[in-house]
Amino acid sequence: MQGTKAVQYANTLDCFKQILTQEGVSAFYAGVVPRLGRVVPGQGIIFMSFESIQSGLEENFSIFKS
Repeated sequence: MQGTKAVQYANTLDCFKQILTQEGVSAFYAGVVPRLGRVVPGQGIIFMSFESIQSGLEENFSIFKS
């Protein structure tokens, strides 16, 4: 464990148990929505780019055709 409050936990399992009892299950999901707001658009751009590049290669160079 790292950080200024590292001494309050004996190990990772102890950290998990303390967070669960003190803050509840929702504490493990804190920050999920902002993270998804960043990840989902980026993955959409990657998917769209892949599809565009693949179709361009198929049309111009006969690549990926069976």
